[in-house]
Amino acid sequence: MMYHYRVELIGPPSAISKEIVEAGQPCAEATFVVAREEGIDYWETISRRHPRVTFGIEYFEAYEDVLVHAVIRNGETTIMARDGVIPSDWGSFHDEDGEPIDGALLRAAAEWVSEQRLRYDAGAHESGLATALTLGKALGRLCCRLEETVSTDGPGDALDAVVELAVLALWTSTSGSSISSAERDFQHALRMTQCMMHAGRSEFRCEAAELDWSEWLRWLIGSTSDVIDTATHVWLEAETELHALGAEHYETPIEQLESAARSLLTTCIQALALFGDAQASAL
Repeated sequence: MMYHYRVELIGPPSAISKEIVEAGQPCAEATFVVAREEGIDYWETISRRHPRVTFGIEYFEAYEDVLVHAVIRNGETTIMARDGVIPSDWGSFHDEDGEPIDGALLRAAAEWVSEQRLRYDAGAHESGLATALTLGKALGRLCCRLEETVSTDGPGDALDAVVELAVLALWTSTSGSSISSAERDFQHALRMTQCMMHAGRSEFRCEAAELDWSEWLRWLIGSTSDVIDTATHVWLEAETELHALGAEHYETPIEQLESAARSLLTTCIQALALFGDAQASAL
């Protein structure tokens, strides 16, 4: 298991020792993120050695549906909030007839994508057009590999192209703010966990013999096209009072892009879980 922590330190600078600073990767002043196998007791131990420092901690276990906000002072932990990883405004959930996809398959698919997170060039997301071009090329690669093999039989060796789409969707889904590489790693781990949980709440489960790859391919193409279309409406321009007023009541273009990318990532995880399992069962 792996826990991902965002830690905020509150206390006099003289009380924040080298041990605390080196415990993670700084992402802002007096704030750092870190991934560790140890649970909250690790921070309680450090806190006992630094009683003048208060630790404000947000953390979750990878691929588990619990997000915790806690405060630790002098080794004592106070849980401020314990919620699911998916926010209330996340979006719609599918409600088809059937059983949810097996959690072990979803986790294997999510881990597959996470392992390839740095393999594909997601670009700098310097503009919506750049994002559209990056995803367009990835979608083209998927279509080229399947050009002569589109059928209900399955994706063949094209699942790697679905992984690439998932990786690009992951990067796009967290592209709305300029963050450090350390904070980006935390956000990616959280987004993967959220989308895996989201995928498990969609009732797409069916027997391997009933899987229709051509139908899933339509969903993948359609979902990627939604992201590309949304990206073409993202313009980098100076914020105005009008922008601020609109953002209070509606999603901004970048928020719409992140939402579309989350949906694509969820769909990719589902497809990888179902068809990766089907291919493994056929071997």
